Amino acid sequence: MMDLKFDCQLIYPSGFELAARFRTTAQVTGITGPSGSGKTTVLRLIAGLIKPTTGSIEFGNRELVHVNGSEKKLVPPEQRRIGMMFQDYCLFPHLNVKKNLMFGSRYRTSESKIDPRQVNEVLNLNDLLDRYPRTLSGGQQQRVALGRALNCSPDLLLLDEPLSSIDRDLRDAITEYLMRVQQEFQVPMILVSHDQALIEKIAERTLTIENGKIETAAGLQERW
Repeated sequence: MMDLKFDCQLIYPSGFELAARFRTTAQVTGITGPSGSGKTTVLRLIAGLIKPTTGSIEFGNRELVHVNGSEKKLVPPEQRRIGMMFQDYCLFPHLNVKKNLMFGSRYRTSESKIDPRQVNEVLNLNDLLDRYPRTLSGGQQQRVALGRALNCSPDLLLLDEPLSSIDRDLRDAITEYLMRVQQEFQVPMILVSHDQALIEKIAERTLTIENGKIETAAGLQERW
């Protein structure tokens, strides 16, 4: 069952401050807001790619982050069982598509439920396996990035604008696949997107952030 508690403050040298607190038990939580409002920062904090100035993050019965003065607990990203698809793809340029996808598989366990072969088929990746990122279109790179995130069979999937560079024909197919992943394997998702139609179609709850603060949290449990 999805149960994420997020209570973090992060102050950047530029002066931007994220101060967000929420709890969600929704299987699919959408995050919306203007560019630069802190949406991706929330995902990166959950994934463990950056650390907060102060605060805590709990997922299920695990405390992933606790920073309070000299008290610090930061579970390494590779131990969080969280998959993330980055908006700028972050594919390894020296590895072909197959090896990029296999990089996600290195974190699989005996309990992993998602079949990499199914990922390749649904995301239309089989014809791309021997190619390198520099030879791929933006939409193709994005599909590879999504496949890599799914291949680790995560307990939580973070998606940063997953459909922004995908053509309309594949957009519907990938949206349906994301819904199947959630429904069949019960993989909870946090989805950042400017695509309101996508949010409305697959998200059970919506979190809106502006200037680093939560402005609305429709349906979210904000107290614990």
